[in-house]
Amino acid sequence: MRALVVDQHIWHRVTTRPIEDGGRGPKELTGMVDLTRDQQGRVRARLLDLVPGRSGAAYGD
Repeated sequence: MRALVVDQHIWHRVTTRPIEDGGRGPKELTGMVDLTRDQQGRVRARLLDLVPGRSGAAYGD
């Protein structure tokens, strides 16, 4: 892996479940994607991980 991209994202879910049960409301996520080029120079985005939270701790874990 030569190119790592980190994207912090807020995902808004709408369900019939209450917030306490993981239902409605924003979910903060940190995604890590490998954007290394292949031998032909094309980028093949590969999702490595998607973890809860948007902090340095979420990225470090």
